[in-house]
Amino acid sequence: MAKPGSVTIADLICHIDHLCALGGERHIGFGSDFDGIDATPAGLEHAGQTQNLINELLKHYSEEQVRGFAYGNFTRYVSEIGKD
Repeated sequence: MAKPGSVTIADLICHIDHLCALGGERHIGFGSDFDGIDATPAGLEHAGQTQNLINELLKHYSEEQVRGFAYGNFTRYVSEIGKD
């Protein structure tokens, strides 16, 4: 179990990088409930700090990619399953 604050936004970006390298860019989506975690990343202790993550992502990814991670991939998925 990680100590509170020992995980950083940079650590999250490493995971996102890995998922993208595996071809999962269109399958990344962020939630805001923090359910099922024992500790939160430094700078992302609550949903109101999501912009901290967005700002860091914009240093590594295009605006279009970040919009996908933030909401676009989820809304696309919901739209696609609604067609079935």
